[in-house]
Amino acid sequence: MTYHDGRKEEISADYFLVCTGSTPRSFQNIKVDQERILNSDGILNLKEFPKRLMIIGAGIIGCEYATMGNYQSYRELKESETFGKDYQIQIRSGKSGIAVMAPHGGGIEPGTTEIAAAVAGHDHTFYAFSGLKAQGNIGLHITSTRFDEPKGIEIAENSKAVLTIHGCKGQNKIVHLGGNDTRFKAKIKKALLDADFTVGETDGLPGKNPHNICNRNSLQGGVQLEVSSGLRAEFFPNHPCLWPKSLTPRFEQFIEALRHALSLHAGDLDKA
Repeated sequence: MTYHDGRKEEISADYFLVCTGSTPRSFQNIKVDQERILNSDGILNLKEFPKRLMIIGAGIIGCEYATMGNYQSYRELKESETFGKDYQIQIRSGKSGIAVMAPHGGGIEPGTTEIAAAVAGHDHTFYAFSGLKAQGNIGLHITSTRFDEPKGIEIAENSKAVLTIHGCKGQNKIVHLGGNDTRFKAKIKKALLDADFTVGETDGLPGKNPHNICNRNSLQGGVQLEVSSGLRAEFFPNHPCLWPKSLTPRFEQFIEALRHALSLHAGDLDKA
């Protein structure tokens, strides 16, 4: 690696991931073979994830993999972490056929458990895998395409529609939508726009992989909803752990908009 000031440094790793933005770009003298040197397209299709990975560049996918947890599966996680102490699993059953899930809840992506629970209410099935540690919860992050906690998978596969709630970085107050269910996504987008929320669909957070937990329902397509740090800070001005004492009107508007979209979609599922 050559720096702008002329310094040179040799870096070694099992794999290299080059992330330069939402559209993969080529580098002079770096041949991307999607086997050992990958771009952001190849990393999503890697069958066996390496223990060591060098990430070059930023971009949303690069940031996600840079902060990814220590475990590539729930089996690995449960061998080292203690249920009820380091993490917990919350489940509440609904009858609509829709599941609202927070696979990176608690301290992993703060505020997502609270959002998922409020959106689900008692109509829709609620699931959350939440980090409980005082610090270091990011180490419990199992990326969405590899999330395999058995109860969560069972809930997803037995649902007609799945909405997953995630947190992403960024101080802009924005929601990014992904997933393979275009009709469900359109309802959510319209409801949020009608409530004056900013909605984006970025190539960096597509949620298109069929192994993504949001797409593992019976219809093989769901919606992935990423809430920026800036918007979550507006919802929880103190801390999400203080919920429901610290609710804001904007949080309630967000929940109302999403519940309206889910109600419309549940009605369409009943007609199908």
